[in-house]
Amino acid sequence: MTSKLAKPTDARNDHLGAQDQEASKRRAQLRNRPENIVPKRSGSLKNGRHLVDDQMMATRGVAATKHHVSGLYVTMLMENLAAELSPEAIRGVLSRAGENRSLEELSASTSWSSYDEFRCLMEEAKRTLDSLSRTETKWPTATVRLESELAGTIQAFGSPAAVLAANTGTNPLMPIRTYETTEIGPNEWTIREWFDDGFEPFPEFCEFVTRQYAMVPMFFGLPEGEVIEEECQCRGDRACLFRMRWAEIDEVAARAEYFEARALQLESRLEQLQDMITDLASNERYEDVLQGIVASTMATGIASGAMLALEPRVGHARTIYSVGISDAEANEIADDLLEGGPRRKQIAIANVTSGRRHYGVLAIGEHGSLFTSQLRNTLETHARLAAAALDAADAMEEARHQAMSAQALLHLSTSLAGIASTEEMASKVVRAVPDVIDCDWVTLLLDDGGPADSGDGKFRAMSSFGYSDEVAASLAGRVFTAEDIGVNSEFGLAERNYSWLNHAATVSAPIEIDGATIGFIVVSVASEPERLSITPRLAERLEGLAAQAAIAINNSRLVDQIRYQAVHDTLTGLPNRALIIDRIDRMLARTRRDGVPVAALFIDLDGFKEVNDTLGHGAGDQLLKAVAERVQTIMRESDGIGRLGGDEFIVLVDADTASEGPEIIARRLLQALRLPFDLGDATVDAVAITASIGIATGVRTSAVELLRDADIALYAAKAKGKDCYVVFR
Repeated sequence: MTSKLAKPTDARNDHLGAQDQEASKRRAQLRNRPENIVPKRSGSLKNGRHLVDDQMMATRGVAATKHHVSGLYVTMLMENLAAELSPEAIRGVLSRAGENRSLEELSASTSWSSYDEFRCLMEEAKRTLDSLSRTETKWPTATVRLESELAGTIQAFGSPAAVLAANTGTNPLMPIRTYETTEIGPNEWTIREWFDDGFEPFPEFCEFVTRQYAMVPMFFGLPEGEVIEEECQCRGDRACLFRMRWAEIDEVAARAEYFEARALQLESRLEQLQDMITDLASNERYEDVLQGIVASTMATGIASGAMLALEPRVGHARTIYSVGISDAEANEIADDLLEGGPRRKQIAIANVTSGRRHYGVLAIGEHGSLFTSQLRNTLETHARLAAAALDAADAMEEARHQAMSAQALLHLSTSLAGIASTEEMASKVVRAVPDVIDCDWVTLLLDDGGPADSGDGKFRAMSSFGYSDEVAASLAGRVFTAEDIGVNSEFGLAERNYSWLNHAATVSAPIEIDGATIGFIVVSVASEPERLSITPRLAERLEGLAAQAAIAINNSRLVDQIRYQAVHDTLTGLPNRALIIDRIDRMLARTRRDGVPVAALFIDLDGFKEVNDTLGHGAGDQLLKAVAERVQTIMRESDGIGRLGGDEFIVLVDADTASEGPEIIARRLLQALRLPFDLGDATVDAVAITASIGIATGVRTSAVELLRDADIALYAAKAKGKDCYVVFR
């Protein structure tokens, strides 16, 4: 949502300075309720120093506030005020609502508010906005920020339906509110939610949350949804019942903003990790780095607080770093987590562990389950960074030369910040390894990039460094297994497969994503095997390189996936309309240049609707995939095949095949598609269908014209009786 805090003062705002006596009295009563009185806190000292710097004080200051409403809701509300009011008028709203926090504090998504604070602010904001307009205010009015961290979290679900299906229970943005979701039909759901006992519903929030649900499809590049509140607690119903509908859009061009925002999300995530690694490598005060990691952990999730509890070790007493948690509560939680006490609910933890030792735990308070999956990944990433910071601190106590290794890792992380292909990422990693580890040769092995649970346990050389071109080409053509690689063992690679490479010693480290091994970094020396003697420092450097490689490769694969999905059909994997049109334009340009023939065959399945109606859409999807596979087996690799949508396919014939006659190809396709299709369901007989084909040949000014003519011929084939082809003339 776009904030506009610099809007000029308007004359219509002059009357807003007047106090509403009755509303002010009621707000004062709400603020004076015992559970809403926040005691003053003094700054806490740990190990003789303040653990929270000036930048973090605003976040730390909300520790004693009731965690009823997430700062994300307040941020949305403030952005709506900023879109309509001047800064002076906004301060008037805050004053009349009895709000003592600054605009900066209220705009922090990591802050929390009590029920009374949020209600007072929302009621006063709505009253003020309504007074400026002749019509009832609709809010939020600001545009959804598709590149925001919240957007990235929601988009990870894949669709609005997946978001709703995953969310039943406590509202993570308002833990005093519970909700249930039910699927009614395609793109239609109901959401039933209610306030917990002791919290009174109010109409301003019902209108507010209605708008939140309507915006959910927009996170996926879809039009704003339609949401109707059919029942309401404010009207005496037991719960609020919202009915939500939204439309689907298949055109890639219409969702370009969505795909662009996803790419920006990945870039932002890389930049955030780069900043933290930069701090880790350059900041000699590791305490500041650890406190920053804790603050970053809390900022990336819906969290009530975060803390890092470190076990006592030689030269260091037990230490706690926390944000959003009081000292007493932090110590109590640390006792439970470090000393085997009872596990607490609504707290997610990750062990801070490295190759050297186990240091402690990183914990985050969570309400609800919306972000549980992302919190786990965030926690583990930050825990690894915390462990790396502690390893660096221990290493600096032993020798200052560790700084040189940190600088090399920083250079690598900077070079990996730009979004690139997996091959480019691998090349950057192998070239950086010799700056960190004394070695002669480096090889980076990766799997095929498929799902972690379906890997075949085989790895291929994605990139290498130090070898001759001949040896590098030989390595690229070979397949490795984990046993071949010899993880962290001397002479493993040389003895098993490649003695001809004259390796004196070889060590390797696995590259892991979410606990699955996706590859290995293998380093070797030609002489003096002791150069690779297994020491804690060598293991740490290998693990650091592997961790950075994992982050970079994972993000590059995500970008590759987004780019692929933008131009391919999600069901069949065939090129979609956008890519097909691009290929036709290329073929037509070559036709105009070289005079070679070109043909487009427009295929539509006969009776596909009956398959959907009688066997269900699942069977229809299986049939479409089977048709795509069969067409691909018939055509040559040089021919273009795509799915335009529904049961419509397109075949683009290259010059050589076109000269043989597209009618021959059409007859071959019709004959092949008449054969029954086995949908892989023992309870369903093989499905027999036919197809109609429209053919367009010759030069056109654009791809759209060629497709139009093929479509006209297709309709003629349908009118002719189906199961045939017609050539456009």
